[in-house]
Amino acid sequence: MSQDVVLEVFYPHPPERVWKALTDRRALNAWMMDNDFEACLGHQFQFQRCSPLGQKLTIYCEVLEIEAPKRLVYSWKEHPTSEPSRVTWILAPVEDGTQVQLYHRSEAATSVPGFGISIIDRAARATMNDHFTAPIPAMPPLQPASCMVKNDSHQVLESLNRRTNWHYWLEQRLAELLIQSHL
Repeated sequence: MSQDVVLEVFYPHPPERVWKALTDRRALNAWMMDNDFEACLGHQFQFQRCSPLGQKLTIYCEVLEIEAPKRLVYSWKEHPTSEPSRVTWILAPVEDGTQVQLYHRSEAATSVPGFGISIIDRAARATMNDHFTAPIPAMPPLQPASCMVKNDSHQVLESLNRRTNWHYWLEQRLAELLIQSHL
């Protein structure tokens, strides 16, 4: 199983505007985290934030693929000793806006047995069209909390936190930035 996160979101804005929100350092800072991102193949960058307990958290990344304004892929390393995962953004123009797919996929086979996470925005899935060729995975049933804790509870909590963060960033923060900002 994996700790993958899959989100699909529709924004009523052109792809170039959404692309800028994903690749502009100041925009990323406004809706996601402090960063030193540059839209340049091979660029190594960091996302940084403070936890509620005041700890400084750093995520180490590298731009792996870039095809403006359609596709962006970067590595994501949450801990210095962890294997990197991959964050893939796919943008497609659709009537009255942009359909965005986000995949955050673990590279390592260190996931919790029997516990996979795949989150799909149901409204976006219902409005999907033929712009995307990747199959849409089914959402597996979640196990009861008691089963999750028996396994590697740190990994499960990290996975749930990753899913929650992406959902919040895309559904709330990025959506608000696109409405309020003049990107």
